[in-house]
Amino acid sequence: MKKLNEKVLSLQNLGYLWLEYFLIFLCAPVGMALLVKVTPLPFILLGGMIAFYLLYNDEHFDKKIFYRLPPLTLEYARILIQVVLFAGLLYYFIAHFTPKYLFFFIRKDIFLWVNIILIYTFLAVYPQEIIYRALIFHRYAPLVKEEKGLIHLSAFAFAFGHVIYLNPFSVLLSLLGGYIFSFTYVRTRSLPLVYLEHLLYGLILYTIGFGNYFYSGFAG
Repeated sequence: MKKLNEKVLSLQNLGYLWLEYFLIFLCAPVGMALLVKVTPLPFILLGGMIAFYLLYNDEHFDKKIFYRLPPLTLEYARILIQVVLFAGLLYYFIAHFTPKYLFFFIRKDIFLWVNIILIYTFLAVYPQEIIYRALIFHRYAPLVKEEKGLIHLSAFAFAFGHVIYLNPFSVLLSLLGGYIFSFTYVRTRSLPLVYLEHLLYGLILYTIGFGNYFYSGFAG
């Protein structure tokens, strides 16, 4: 009977976690996209602070993840090569197929571009990594049997969070980014390194072009 009760309790906990994941990472973005017509930055900051509080006060969470930087290895070279390739491909694609988006923000308003870069760098990216990488990989680990399942949960939540911009392009690019950042997190367990990787991709988008798909009055 004791084992049966423990099994029922375990199933209840899993059900609660699935419901929590569904409400936070699916329902909330849809609600913001359809009902809340404000910049999502305050929600990102609030969510990041709540996620940080939960993780910091969890004795089973490795706090070094918040500040750990892995030693200089091929991991840095891999990230740099991927970022350079992405920048080159993005420039080529925009220049040849959608030239009106090339250096969109710089041509539109250089001061707006600077403002976006500063907000994106110092306020927008790190809270997202706390939520979509550190929190999901720790809190929702019981939902899957293997770590690759967490990669899918993280990438999907990160992509779906971008439905607030109401265009499929931001969701698809974010899905790709979600997998890239999640794989880096799995290999390194370093939030600062994933933050740096996320930041570089975002800066490229806002500088070379297509950053307008991720803009709603703040840097996404």
